[in-house]
This record gives sequence, structure tokens and C-alpha cells, in this order.
Amino acid sequence: MFRTKHAVAAGAFLAASLLAPLSQAQAQTFVVKVLTGGSSAQFGVFSAAAQQLAGGPSVASHFTTKGTCGSTPCAFLTDQRSGNTTPSQSGTLSVVWAPDPTVANQTDIWAYLSIDSVVGVSLFEATPRAHMEIGANPLATNSLNIWSADTTPPAGVLAAINGVPLTAVNTDVRPEDGLFATNHALNTLHYTTATGVKEASTIGTSFASPIPFGLSTDPITGDAVPAFVTIPIGAAPVIFIANAANTGVGHTGNSAVTNIDVNTGTNQAARLFSGTECDATVVGGSSTNAVSAILREPTSGTMNTTEFTSFQVNGGLSQETGVSASANNPLSATCTSTGGSGGGSRFRAIGTGDEVKGVGLTADSLGYLFFSFEAVPPTTIGAANSYKYLTVDGIDPINATYSTGVTPACLTGTITTCQATHSATTREYTNFPNLRNGTYHEWTMYRMIADSTQPTNVANAQALVNAANIVADTSLPDFIPIASACDGTNGLLADEPGWQLYREHYTPSGVVLPTVSPFNPPVGGVEEPNDGPNLFRNANPSGLHCTTTGKTYFSWTLAGTDPSHVNTEVGGDVGGTIVNNAGMQNTSPGATAPGATEPTPH
Repeated sequence: MFRTKHAVAAGAFLAASLLAPLSQAQAQTFVVKVLTGGSSAQFGVFSAAAQQLAGGPSVASHFTTKGTCGSTPCAFLTDQRSGNTTPSQSGTLSVVWAPDPTVANQTDIWAYLSIDSVVGVSLFEATPRAHMEIGANPLATNSLNIWSADTTPPAGVLAAINGVPLTAVNTDVRPEDGLFATNHALNTLHYTTATGVKEASTIGTSFASPIPFGLSTDPITGDAVPAFVTIPIGAAPVIFIANAANTGVGHTGNSAVTNIDVNTGTNQAARLFSGTECDATVVGGSSTNAVSAILREPTSGTMNTTEFTSFQVNGGLSQETGVSASANNPLSATCTSTGGSGGGSRFRAIGTGDEVKGVGLTADSLGYLFFSFEAVPPTTIGAANSYKYLTVDGIDPINATYSTGVTPACLTGTITTCQATHSATTREYTNFPNLRNGTYHEWTMYRMIADSTQPTNVANAQALVNAANIVADTSLPDFIPIASACDGTNGLLADEPGWQLYREHYTPSGVVLPTVSPFNPPVGGVEEPNDGPNLFRNANPSGLHCTTTGKTYFSWTLAGTDPSHVNTEVGGDVGGTIVNNAGMQNTSPGATAPGATEPTPH
């Protein structure tokens, strides 16, 4: 990620776009369907979903770009609030376009800027909303391995998204959790946009900055923040990865190193990432071998999910323990070892790519990330720059049982694409089996956020989410879709039961929730006004019946996607108790009865 303050320098590009013949400009219109940004973990699957929504590879064209265009990034978001000090936020951009099938001479456009969930939410909730900016003469970089070579877009395509506010944002944490993370980074950890106290990478040259925002009132402009609607997408696991280059006894690449404890024992994951003990005993290796931890930035959605589902549970400490925004930035702090040989270090990565690179290049190191086939392609254990994934408390996050830790391949030729695994016996999709059955607890719910006052934007975002749910089963199974679907639907080869868990919601510390009403029906006369799905929690909802297998699947959604946007999902849920929607049964420690809320973790 290239994050620094730039003046908007897209005039040259716009001027070039106006050189097209007037008759051509009159003949063709360009309509932005979705202009989103945020979660890097969702970037590939939503780019693929846009291609499918646009008519598929035979109809749709695509383009990706990153890096710098002259003196500015090629694609970036700019904060439009007067008096703000927010640096421009750049990342990798994907653009998909195709002729509209029903409107003559109209080209439809979908675009996604991969930055970070909390950054995306911050700039979407900023009032006025952030704008996308395109640098002069952006070049195709073929930055996605999910499709064939890029096509240079017509000038009108990039002009249509240049200087335009976001219509949606993709996130792996709810806006309430993103606001907590931002306030925590600013007010407790004391990171700012100032030089020297940004969240800087130890691995590369990237940095991140906390961006102030509000859910009801903008803290910079004082303007009212438009109400947002939450569109649930599905669920994906956080996985821990370890450097696998050194396969010697006691090292992280050794075949005996397969697991890290979170919810049992002494929370070895928290001991390592908090700097309490940085030797290989935390993963069953030797105390004489130093181990390093690669942390994510405090405003990362991945960092906050892992912080409150893995580290700050069962007596564990924060991964920011002992870290100073001024003295340890970029982070390079040594920590202790029980073996007396000196411990390893803690380093900082900014973004998923940085995290994978950092673990791959740092001997005997561990890191964490949201799994996706694009982010962690298979590597050969023992080779230079290699890594493997670990179980957590003995539970495999990807497969039913653990083998070597090599991440599974998803390739057709040189393109990342494959069908999700499914059972010939039950005729159901079975990928992420331990996520589906509730035994693996390190996960988050992906969501798309749109402005509820803009119904067209909400509808276009929902259409893209629907397409992503199909893609997640048919060509890029990075997550478990929230929606159930039957065999034969849009290319499905089996029934999709859909995602059947959710985390209890709560009010994060210091966060003022937006006003929404009415709330969910109560259970036993008591109900949190910010909890759960939009349905009676003591009754099973009507289901989807698949005639081929004769099964009925629960058809439900978290609140916030009803046509009137009245029942809006609200409240943070990172670290909340895991509840099984079908039976309303708690599946994680912390709750005493179905529907109870785990003590607020932050």
C-alpha cells in the first residue's frame, strides 16, 4: 500500500478523455454500478463476481493497476472533508466493464480499490464521503491471478469513476468495530498521521494512518452521517502461518510443529504476539530456538479480529503490549525466551501481502491473515521463502484434518479458479468443514456496507454480493456464502447449506451506536437492541427446500437487508459469542445460555 498525501493530479487524464470525438461521447454513456473499496481479503472474489455479473469472461472486460503514475499513485481515495489531515489512501484497483444488456449504448462499470477494511469504512463513513481518484496514464499491471491478461479500458470507463464518491465498502469488521479500532489507535496507542507515529511496516515501506470518523456525526465537519445498511456476505477463517524454510528439529518448519494454542493451556498465541515469550516452545518446538511474530497494524480489520478472538481471551495479552507508537515504529522489538539463548522479535506488516512476505522471509516466524487462495498459494516446505499454516487448539481452519500444512491449490492452468469441495454422498458443499460445524472459532463475517438513503446503490451492492456468493462455490471458494442455494443453481454442483453461525453483538467501548428501530423480537422478554439476525430467535425460520436431495436449509440473513432497511444490524461483534442460528445454541466459551452475550471484549 502506498499511503502519502498527494494533491489530486488527475486533470491530465480527464483532459485526455475529452479528446474523444463528440459523436462518440454522445453515443456512449458510462454508468457506475458499484464503486467500492476496503478489505484486501475480498478483493479477488469480488472482482471475479463483478466479471460474472457483467456477463462473464466472454462479455466483460477487466483492468487492474497499482503503483505510481507520475508523482501520484495510480488509484487512491481522497478525504473530502475540509481541514482534515488524512493522507490519500492508495491500493490496487480492479475495474470491470461491459455493455448493458438492456440499455443501448450504455457501458456498466464495477470497480474495487483494495486497501483495508477499517480504512475503507473510515472513508465511506466520512461526511462528505471520500472520492476515488485516478492518476495520469495508469498502466495495466495484471495484478490479479483470477483472470486472463488485462485490457486497457476506454477513456470513458476510468473517467466515470474518477472524482466520484464511493457507493459501497467491503469490510471484514462491522463499522462499530472499525470505529473502536480507530479511536483506540488514536487515543490509546497514540498513532497519528504525523511523520514518525504512523503505523509503519518493518517488512516494506508501507504505512497506515488512523482516520477519524463517526457513525452519527462526523467528528471533523460536524455533518450528520447518512444511515448505512449492512449486507452480509459470508464467513472466512483467520489462519496462523509459520515460516517453513528450516525443517530442523525444534524449528517452525519441522513436521512436529503443527499447532498453536489459543483457547486452551496458557494461550501460547498471545504469549508470542504480546512479546511475553518468543521461542519455539509456543508451537511445540525448542526453547533454544528464537521465534519472531509478524503483527498487523492496529487499524487493520484482520488485526482486530485476531486480537479479540485469539489474543485477548483466556487471560491473553494484547499484541500491542509494550509497543510505543513513537519508540517502536516501525516495530522491531526483541522479546524474551525461556531457553536463555535470547528471544525473537516482533515486527509489523501493513496489509496481507506484507504479512505473507514477512513470514516467508523471516526465519522461524509466525503471522496471521484471513485465508484466501490468492493470498496464500501453496509453497514447498523447506524451500526459501516458504510457509505453512497451523491448526489452532488442534482444529484445522481449512481442511477436515491436518496433514503437512501446505495450503491447498486452486488452479486451472495458471489462473486461480476451482470449485469448492463437495460431497458425492450428501450432495452438499463441504469446504471449511470445521468452520461450518462451529469448532474452529477464529473467523469473521464479511459484509458490504451501503448508504441506506441511496436505494439504487444498495440494490447494486446486493446484486454484487449475490454474485460473490455464487463465485465462492463455483470458481473462487475463499469464504462460506451466507446464502443457501440448491444444486444446479447458477453452476452449483451441490447444495449450499449457507452460513449458520453468527457472533453476538454489543456496544464497543467508547462507541456511540447509530439510532435504528425497531429491533429484533425478544427471547424470554429480554433482548439486546443490537443483537442477532432479523428473525425470532426461538423459532426456526422458513427454509429453502432442495428437491434433488430432499433437504431443507435455513434461509436467513442478519438484520439490515430487508427492503425497507428498517431492521438494521447494529453493534460490534468482533469477539462476541458464537451462536448457531439453526438451534440457537452457544458454541464457544463465555455464554451461559443461547442468546447471552459474552462479556464485552473491548
